[in-house]
Amino acid sequence: MLARDVGQVAHLPYTLHGLAHLFIADGTEAFNLHATVPAAGTTPPTRRVLLVAHSDMIGRALGSEGAYDNASGVATLLHIARQWQRDPSNNGTQLELLVTSHEELGFLGARAYVADCLQQGNCPDFVVNVDMVGRGGHAYAISGTEQLAGSPHLGQPSMYLQAPPVSPIEQRARVQLEQRLAARGFTHPPAEDAPWMTSDNIAFQNASIPCVGLSQVSGADARQWKQWEDARKTWQRLDAAVDWERWEARQKGAQLPPEQARVLDQRYQAAAAAYAVYRRLREQHANAPPNLIHGPRDRLHRVNPAMGVDFADALLDGLRHLQWDAESPAADSASLHH
Repeated sequence: MLARDVGQVAHLPYTLHGLAHLFIADGTEAFNLHATVPAAGTTPPTRRVLLVAHSDMIGRALGSEGAYDNASGVATLLHIARQWQRDPSNNGTQLELLVTSHEELGFLGARAYVADCLQQGNCPDFVVNVDMVGRGGHAYAISGTEQLAGSPHLGQPSMYLQAPPVSPIEQRARVQLEQRLAARGFTHPPAEDAPWMTSDNIAFQNASIPCVGLSQVSGADARQWKQWEDARKTWQRLDAAVDWERWEARQKGAQLPPEQARVLDQRYQAAAAAYAVYRRLREQHANAPPNLIHGPRDRLHRVNPAMGVDFADALLDGLRHLQWDAESPAADSASLHH
C-alpha cells in the first residue's frame, strides 16, 4: 500500500540482539519501512517532518487483530500521505513516513532508526508518533519530552526517558498541533487525567530529536488509562523498594534482626497493597486502552474508521500549518489565530 499510494519504499534493516528469552536468536534480521511523500507544490522543502507508526502486534494467539494497536496508526499515516500529495500548500515541509517493527519489544525499530540517523547526521527536524487512533470521542493523549522526562516505563532501563533538553521546536510544535486539533473539535484531557504516550516517541526523545506522541482516545478512556498507569507505577516503585533476596531467604527460615524484619514486612505489605489496587483498576476498566490491546478485545469492530479519518485530517491540518520561525509558544498562538 505504501508503494502504491506513496512511492518508493525503502527497507531499512537492523539486527536483533539480546532477545533469546523470546526465542529470537542473536543476529536475526529485522527492518523498518521508509517512504518520502511526494509534494504537489514546486517550492523546495526546507525542513523534514517524520510520521511514525509501529506495524507489529502481540496477542494474536489470544485473538487480537491488532486493529487499534496499531493498524489504526499505520492507516493514519497512509491517509495523511494520500492527502498531502494533493495540496501544494505544504509550508516548505517534506513529509516522510516510517513504519517501524518491534515496538512491542522495546521500541527496537525506532531505536535502530534513531541510531542510524544520528550516525549519518540526517535525522528529521520533527517527529510525530501515532499509536492507536479511532476510538471513543474527540479526545486524545499527547506527550512531548517535557511530560515524559524521568518517567519509567515498564521498569526497564532501556525505556527510561533520560530527561534530555526539550527542544524549543518541540515545545512550539506541540502547542500549535494542540490548537489545530482543537479547531477540528479534538481536545486533550486536563493534566490530571492525561496519560503519557510511551511508544516509539521515547526513542526519538531520548536522542533529543524533537518529537511528540499522539493517541486518539475518549476522555473516559484517557482518565481510566491515567489511573491504571499511575497505579502500575506506584506498584512498581514500591515493589522495587522490597529486598526480594532477603524476603526469599526469610521465607526459607533465615532470621533477621527485628528492625530489619519490620522494615521488610512494611515494604512488602505496601507493595502488595499497591498491586491489589492496580489489579482492581484493571478489572474495573476492561476496555481502557491498556486492557483493550494485546488481547482478544483488540478487534476491527472496536475501531471507528470515521473517527480515525477525522483525527487524521485534523493532524494533517496541524502539520500543514506549523510555524517554524516563531520564537515562543505565545508567538505561535498569535500567528495561528491571525
